[in-house]
Amino acid sequence: MIPPTPDQSLFSNQLSVGYKQRGKLRTVLKDLELTLKPGQFVCLLGSNGIGKSTLLRTLAGIQEPISGELNLGKSLLKDIPPRERAQYLSIVFADSLPIGRMTVQDFVALGRHPFSGLLGGLNKEDTTKIEWAIQSVDALELTQRQVSELSDGERQKVTIARALAQEAKLMLLDEPTAYLDLTNRVECMQLLRSLCRKESIGMLLSTHDLDLALRFADQLWLISPQGELVQGYPEELAFKGTLQDIFESEKLDWDHHLGTFRSIKTTTRLATLHGEGPERIWTQRALQRLGYEITSDQRQSQFRIEIGKIENDSFWHLAQGSDQQSFKSIEALISALEHLDQSE
Repeated sequence: MIPPTPDQSLFSNQLSVGYKQRGKLRTVLKDLELTLKPGQFVCLLGSNGIGKSTLLRTLAGIQEPISGELNLGKSLLKDIPPRERAQYLSIVFADSLPIGRMTVQDFVALGRHPFSGLLGGLNKEDTTKIEWAIQSVDALELTQRQVSELSDGERQKVTIARALAQEAKLMLLDEPTAYLDLTNRVECMQLLRSLCRKESIGMLLSTHDLDLALRFADQLWLISPQGELVQGYPEELAFKGTLQDIFESEKLDWDHHLGTFRSIKTTTRLATLHGEGPERIWTQRALQRLGYEITSDQRQSQFRIEIGKIENDSFWHLAQGSDQQSFKSIEALISALEHLDQSE
């Protein structure tokens, strides 16, 4: 066997993945041609039960592929002993989150297991790598804390630190932001993206957060309801309508201008909207939430809304026929529109 090297990629050839269900083998994804390179940040998206975790577990070598080849560098992944494989490929899965009584220092030290001797002793280099990993996720103040006492965000940080301590150039993460609040989700993605670039680590993570994936990912791997995996740059997939084709439903509509999905509601009014900057973006979102459609046709429009500024203060001017009103906030504008809806 030719051993892999840290600068080599994980790639597949005609790979099919699945699992056994009631004694029968079920294929969820087939004929996959995938490549994960060091320094590349990839987000995997798809609905629940579509095969994201199955794919990640197969790529990690935790379960066997149904068919095809999976290579790490010049070697078949299945031929690389687990201890050696861990030097090149690290994983952060939900079932790998720390539990029990253990300090953060000791938990992160588990990442050095692929390099430690038979007795598991740590040398000076191991200690240096452990300290580097903890510092990389900005968790030095947590070193002597018990893992069981940490918040969800802190636990996720130290789990990533353990994976970093392995010095692997490829990292697979199964929904690392699933249990985090909004602030911690953004911080976690920023951290992973930064480490990916700074340390040239190839990262593949599954997520349900399309907005964050569009903001941070170099590439998206999208699993369609039909079980097809589509790859591409986020902007290209959005521009070509691929995101719309895969995720749009009777209740969700893709907004090309805002770059996000919105709930479909029965349109009660047509309105023209004039203005620019953040005020326009958030005004448009508020109007769409209420079921209003923005149009450029003045003849069809029942409302005309203009956004302006006097010095540093924004204002919203609403015109309906000869009736005109001005407001100093989006809240006041929306309240007026809601009142008009209720009066009819």
